[in-house]
Amino acid sequence: MDYRWGLAVLIGFGAVVVLIGLLVRFVAWSTAARVPAGPATPDLMDTPPAVVNLLMNGLRAAPEAAAATLLDLAARGHLELDQPTADPGATVVRVRRGGHAGLTSYEQRVLDRVDVAPGVRPLTLADLARRHARDGQSWHERLVIAVREEAIAHGLIRVGTTPPAMVVLIVGLMLLLILSCVPGVFVIDLVGMTDRLGSTGVGIGVLGVAFVLMMIAIFIVVQLGGEIRDDRLTAAGRRVARHWAGVGRWLRSHEAFADLPPASVTVWDSYLAHGVALGAATRAAATVDLRVGRVDVVRSSPGDRLVRIRYPATGGLKATSAGTRVVGALIGIALAAAVALAAATREPPGWAATSAVAVAVLLSLRWVYRIVRGLTDLLRPASVSGRVLRIVPFGTFGDAETTPLLTSLYQSPLLSWLTRRVGAPTVTSDGTGLSPGFFVVLDDGTSAVAQAWLATPRRAGRLRLGDDVTARVQPWTRHLISSSP
Repeated sequence: MDYRWGLAVLIGFGAVVVLIGLLVRFVAWSTAARVPAGPATPDLMDTPPAVVNLLMNGLRAAPEAAAATLLDLAARGHLELDQPTADPGATVVRVRRGGHAGLTSYEQRVLDRVDVAPGVRPLTLADLARRHARDGQSWHERLVIAVREEAIAHGLIRVGTTPPAMVVLIVGLMLLLILSCVPGVFVIDLVGMTDRLGSTGVGIGVLGVAFVLMMIAIFIVVQLGGEIRDDRLTAAGRRVARHWAGVGRWLRSHEAFADLPPASVTVWDSYLAHGVALGAATRAAATVDLRVGRVDVVRSSPGDRLVRIRYPATGGLKATSAGTRVVGALIGIALAAAVALAAATREPPGWAATSAVAVAVLLSLRWVYRIVRGLTDLLRPASVSGRVLRIVPFGTFGDAETTPLLTSLYQSPLLSWLTRRVGAPTVTSDGTGLSPGFFVVLDDGTSAVAQAWLATPRRAGRLRLGDDVTARVQPWTRHLISSSP
């Protein structure tokens, strides 16, 4: 086969893979649930605040579901919030005994979260933040699942229908399955195996190459396509979401509402709970720190300030340290150089050689940038000081069935070197998964933005909430490499 046509086939196959991935992402974005705009209104509907928070976040998440539910329980008399001092974090949470019949599963979950045994001192809101900061991610994920089920039961969300993006994905993968055999023929011919293998061997070889290309194509398409959701707002859901968007607009028009403390629920009743769900009661949401995982705004005790948290990216290799990125970039440059050299020595047409070399150069420049930044992190780490504001997992893997097996695997001699170096992944509080690492948020006491640093289980395990520490960090990769009092 002419080398020119074979290279064109490979480039064309790669272009189709990228095109399908981008098309899936576009269709998923264009058909995603969106919050419809509504006229400003002070009228409340009989919709649980947690469900409102889910609707206002496009059905993707409900970050304020727990805080809004706690304030709603206070408004309905299931618990009391008493603020004895000027510090909202010192607000005492007292659960009333008895009379809790009729609560939904997620409301009962929140009530159990803040309750204490008889005779034990009631918890303050600051106690709750310290008590659940490390192990609350899986708890909150299950709470959001229960909230979603409640919204489905209310007829606000429709699930089970095949989303258009999934149709595009399936059709695209079927097309790639057929097309992947064409570059397979080229690869077999390129390595000179067509005459040696015979017709049967060539067929098996083509299928093998097609399988490898298909696996790579699936990975690229899924990464480019992003998340595909099958839930949609029903007609009733759109009507309810439009109304609550109007309530949020009305609440945000009152500037003083955003600074109300949680204890003001005794005066504002359900308005405060729904204000938290709608993102209008910023101070109350930040103080009732039942929000777990990636919290955008928290209240910091130094200066009683609202602090916005800046999180590093954790997708793919972005969660790796500087050393890992440098090694990966060196491997990438070596592969790019090999491809460019092969293109130059096979005597292809000029345009094919130019294209291959151009792609190799562009990729190499990107990898050189990573090497320079990575080496700067390794050779010149920065020093930052501040108070440990939050320590939360940045992800979980495994489930209730595989967690014991994975835990024993990390304790085995096979992975003992890894656990000695970075620590074993931390088991979640309910044993339904493992956390590979943590976000450690440090607040310097002056800035309105606090940086979250990635830390291994071993390094995060040496820190406690409220500690004043000086940490050595990698500014580019956002990794915390050591800390001291």
